[in-house]
Amino acid sequence: MSKPSDGITKWLTRLIGFLAVVTGLLPLLGWIGGGSFWLLDLCNHFQYQYAWFLLLCAILLLRLQSRRMAMVAALLSLIPLSRVVPGYLPAPAVAQGSTVVKIASFNVLASNQKHARTIAWVKETLPDAIFFTEVSEEWTEALKALEGVYPHFINDGPDMAFFSKFPISSFEMHRVSKIEFRLLEARLATPGGPLVFFAGHPLPPLTPDWAKALDDFMAAAEQEVSQEQGRVVLVGDFNATRWSAKTKDLYKLGLQDASKGKAPGPTWSRGNPVLGIPIDHILFRGEGMSCKSFLIGPDIGSDHRPVVAELSW
Repeated sequence: MSKPSDGITKWLTRLIGFLAVVTGLLPLLGWIGGGSFWLLDLCNHFQYQYAWFLLLCAILLLRLQSRRMAMVAALLSLIPLSRVVPGYLPAPAVAQGSTVVKIASFNVLASNQKHARTIAWVKETLPDAIFFTEVSEEWTEALKALEGVYPHFINDGPDMAFFSKFPISSFEMHRVSKIEFRLLEARLATPGGPLVFFAGHPLPPLTPDWAKALDDFMAAAEQEVSQEQGRVVLVGDFNATRWSAKTKDLYKLGLQDASKGKAPGPTWSRGNPVLGIPIDHILFRGEGMSCKSFLIGPDIGSDHRPVVAELSW
C-alpha cells in the first residue's frame, strides 16, 4: 500500500514535468515560427524567463528523484540559454579610438511625473546625445530645462525629443507605416567626423495591425541604415528584443549591439522577473567603431530604464 506522500510526490513530478515541457516548447515555437506569425514572435522575448524556470524545474525534479524528467528540463533549457549566453560574451576586440561619444536613450513614460529626477540624471550622466520617447506635452515643457545644457535640440513633440552637444547638420522625420511612426534621422558633426543618428519608438506588436506597423518601421530603419556608408547609430525603444524575428535583419546590416558582453539585461519592467526584457537598444556600425562601456540606468520613474553607451573610433 502506497503512502499518501508518494501520491503527492508523483502528482508534483507530473505537474512540474508538464510545465517544463510546455515552457520548453515556447522558445522553440518562437525560434521556428516567429518570422512567419507575429503571435509566435512574442514567444521570442522571454528567453531569460524560460532559462531560469527550466533550470528551476530541473532542480526540483532531481529533488523529487525524477532524473529522466530532470534531464528533459535541463536539455530544454539549452534552447533559451543558447540565445541568452552570446549576449554576455565579449564583442570582438577593436582598438580604442581617440573619439569617444556617449549616447543615451530613454523612454520616459508619458504618465511619469518625476520630471526633475530625469533632468537631474541627465545632468549627472551628461551624454553627448540623448533620445527621449513617449514625450507628452508636459514632458516637452519639462525637458526645456535641458536646453541650456544642450545647444542643439529637437524638442517640439509629438512623442519624441532629441538633445545633442554636437551641431545637428540636418534632420528629417521619416513617416513610417499607416500608423505613421516617426523615425528620426539626425546628422551630427562630432569631433571625430559625421555621425548619422537614427531613433524611433514603434508600438508593441500586440495586434496584427501593430505587428505589421512594427515590421514596416524595422524595414524603414533597415533601408535608411543600409544607405549610409559612414558611421551610424540606431537607438530607441523598439518593443522587440534582440531575439525577435523583427530585429534580426538589423544585425545582418552589420549593426552591433552596444550591450554585448557588458550589460545585456532587461530594460523594461526590470523589477519584474516574470516580464523584464531588453527592448531598449543602442546599435552602431562604422569603420573603427567599438563600444567602450554600456550601462542600464537607474529607476527614475518610468517602466523603462535609460540605456547609455560610450562609443569610440
